[in-house]
Amino acid sequence: MNVKAYLQQIKVLDTKIKQKEEQIEYLKEAAGGAGAIRYDKDKVQTSCSDSKLESMIIQYMTLEQEVQEEKLKFEQARQKIINQIHELNDDRYINVLFKRYVEYKSYELIAVELSYSFDYVKELHRDSLDAFRIKHPTLSHL
Repeated sequence: MNVKAYLQQIKVLDTKIKQKEEQIEYLKEAAGGAGAIRYDKDKVQTSCSDSKLESMIIQYMTLEQEVQEEKLKFEQARQKIINQIHELNDDRYINVLFKRYVEYKSYELIAVELSYSFDYVKELHRDSLDAFRIKHPTLSHL
């Protein structure tokens, strides 16, 4: 794994968490209407079988557990990466890497926030990755 991919892992984890949370919301909504009573029929019946509702509840609970585990992994990875970024000795490198990989900001936005040109941010980013790689040589072997 290269340094860039290593630093991007927190965004990947964050994306997975958000998608699973969306799935959980979908299951909540689906389960909420799953046992609705239909009054338009002569005989009162439910629109969803108990086994289907049970399956949805199991899916929901499984996803909830996965989200909790991934949130823990996310926070641990995020804090580790922040600490590793903070080990660098150049505040420009720290700012660029933090904004790019912890705050998920674009090069354009970083340039505006730091009052740098876009090209300088790209150059600084490349230099920052090199400095990070030198500071943490064992990451190159992941």
